[in-house]
Parts: sequence; structure tokens; C-alpha cells
Amino acid sequence: MILILSGEPIVCKCTRWALVIAILLAIVNNFRELTDPLAFNGYIVTGRAAGLYVDPNKSGAGLIMGLIFTIGLSPKKIRMLYFIIVSLGVFTTFSRGAILSLVVLLFLFFIKGFIPTSQLYGTLALLIAFLVLGNVGNYLVNQANELGISNHSIETRILAITNFADPEIREADDGSSRSDIASVAWRSFLKKPFLGHGIGYIREWGKILPHNMYLTFMIEHGFLGFFILPLLIFGVTQNNYGQAKIIGFFFGSFILFWSNFSNTVLEDRETLMMFVLLATMSKYSRLEKFSFRKL
Repeated sequence: MILILSGEPIVCKCTRWALVIAILLAIVNNFRELTDPLAFNGYIVTGRAAGLYVDPNKSGAGLIMGLIFTIGLSPKKIRMLYFIIVSLGVFTTFSRGAILSLVVLLFLFFIKGFIPTSQLYGTLALLIAFLVLGNVGNYLVNQANELGISNHSIETRILAITNFADPEIREADDGSSRSDIASVAWRSFLKKPFLGHGIGYIREWGKILPHNMYLTFMIEHGFLGFFILPLLIFGVTQNNYGQAKIIGFFFGSFILFWSNFSNTVLEDRETLMMFVLLATMSKYSRLEKFSFRKL
């Protein structure tokens, strides 16, 4: 992707427009799988929508990253509408981390003036969509039961999403609570807090991994592992100008927040591609600024 995107600046712009098409396709796929859990051969046995991403959490994260890089292509007066459309696609994944990230991102959009505060009515629309989420979940449960697909994950996620404040509601697709896994991961870190257990140690755990990029790095590299991801974000976003600077702020904020819910941030191809796109945009922003100064 570095070789592809580091050509003429028009390549980055075309890539961003291609992301718009990819986002719309992903949303359509998610809604199709929402109404027909067997649309993609039933790979997601929990009944949660994921489309071609296969993993619902990756689908939610992919849509949000696409939103960050493409919302600036639309006029300010329709940005809230675009945000709502993408949010509906994210809601179909029932990913709590993705939904929380959307809330944080919307707040940052308003703070930075990227979405005018006059469009606050869009926020009310999101809240209404959030309230009907439970009804959508009931429909999914019935659909899954008719098709013979276990849907316990959706039932528990609906409770978890609509009752964040209730500590008694815990779930995980594999039957293990994320809080329990985090507790085990923290104890593993405390055994070797300075040098860590070494690269790749976390893979010895099997399929049940801590859903946290910071904990993963700290277990493998010691306490210094906590700074790996923030330093990477700093390296990609420093000395940016213009549009690359504002996109870098939103993207960096999302990655740092999303890493609390995922341990595959630096493995997912869609995420790595966004890092490359931002780095390339940053390069062109610097070249454009310094060239203008010389003129």
C-alpha cells in the first residue's frame, strides 16, 4: 500500500472516494446479514452482522475508520446525515466498543467544528436508533431461532449495550467474560513487568486473548509496551498540515480508544491500510506547505 499510495496526490484522493463506495457496500452487506443470518453462509453463528469482514468488531472498526477519512469529502450541511448512515451500519454489528467509539468521535466532531452544532438534531436521531436497538435484537433472536442458529451473544450484547452501568451484565462470544480475561492478563503482566514475556507470548494463550492492545504489548514487552501504540500514532500524525492534520487527530484518537477493545489493531489489514493512507497524506501536506513557502 505504501508503494501504491505514494505516487501522485490524486491517488490518495481517489482512494478516499473508493472508501465511500466500500463503506456503502459494507453497510448494505451488514443489513443483508442482519435480516438473513445465512446470507454469507452463516459464518457468524452469533447472528451479528459482519458482511465481508467476517468479524463483527472489525466490521464496526472498518466503518468508523472509513467515516473518518471520507466525511471531509462531503459538504458540512450533510455530514451529520452521512454520520447517521454509517452509524446505522455500525449498530448492526452490536459491537460495544465500536458504538462507544462513535459516541466519542461525534463529540470530537462537534468540538472541532467538523460538524456544525446546528445539526444537533442528528444526535437525537442517533439516540432514537439506540433506543430501538433492543427491538431489532428481538427480531434477530426470532430470525436466528427459526434458522436454528444460536443467538445468545446478541441477547447478552443487547443487555450490555443498553445497560452499561450494570456491572452484573457480562458476556463474551466464547463464554468467557472479558473482565475475567483482562484480570488474567494483568496478573500475567505483573509477573514480568519490566522485560515482559517476549514477542508472541500472547499467542500461547490460544483463542481466548485479552481484547486490549495495551495489555497485549505490556505482557510481551513489559511496562514500556504501553507506549508502543501512542508513539506510533505520534510518528504518523506529527508535523501534519491542513486536512491531514484534522484527519490525523480523529484517526489517532479513534485508534487509541479502540485499542482498549481490540488486540489486533496492528494486524488487521484495513487498519494498516489507513495508517499508510494517513502517512501518505501527511507527506503531501508537508510538501505542499513548504513548497508554498518557497513561492
